[in-house]
Amino acid sequence: MLQTANQLINQTKTAFMVLTRLPFIKIKNDDFDLRNSLWVFPLVGVVLGLLLFAAISLIAEFHLPAAISAILCLFILVLLTGALHEDGLADCADALGGSDPARRLEVMRDSQIGTYGSIALVFSLGLRATIMYYLWDGSYLVEALIVCLVASRSAMIYVPFFTQPARPDGLAATFKNVEKKQLVIGQIILFVVGLFTVGELIFFIMIATVAFTYLAAKFAEKKFGGFTGDVLGAVEQMVQIICLLICSAYL
Repeated sequence: MLQTANQLINQTKTAFMVLTRLPFIKIKNDDFDLRNSLWVFPLVGVVLGLLLFAAISLIAEFHLPAAISAILCLFILVLLTGALHEDGLADCADALGGSDPARRLEVMRDSQIGTYGSIALVFSLGLRATIMYYLWDGSYLVEALIVCLVASRSAMIYVPFFTQPARPDGLAATFKNVEKKQLVIGQIILFVVGLFTVGELIFFIMIATVAFTYLAAKFAEKKFGGFTGDVLGAVEQMVQIICLLICSAYL
């Protein structure tokens, strides 16, 4: 029992270390367990959402214009995640300019950002800031952010089940043949959080999340030969945008 508890703690710490830049999480190298930490990804979204709720409450005290407040909120989210997923989106966008899967993977590993990557970042940041702006004056911004952050991280769990790693090494190779129970636990977390935040809308969000993630995984398989860590980041960004659009339309 004690060993199981320690394993769960290590998996939780691992997920937060990989997906956030929270400074107080430490773990020994031998306890790092990325392969079995996928189920924690939605919980990371919950914590990020709660931290943004605190930030939104603080920003509201200054009575700034909604547009500025929304940009500050998005900036805080980027700081909390270390722009990890934005980097993955930009790398994937740049890689699409390659002539074949091998060349695209080579471009993806290049630390330099190109035109496609820059456009993708402008699209992601601009669209999310705009949606947050329109939700700011309503009573649904916090609820929408929480469920969208959880859904976008739960989407990352699906990718290893829809396609194979593009490389034999790297982050993606860690998630080869992961246990299905991680997927089940992650979706249960999303469902419960969704019921408490957006009610019945969670059914539509979950369907949209699965559908898009499947299409994205198959697209990555065609273009890159499978998924990479950058593909996971790109999926997170796109699902987050889709869920924000759904929430803005219905809430």
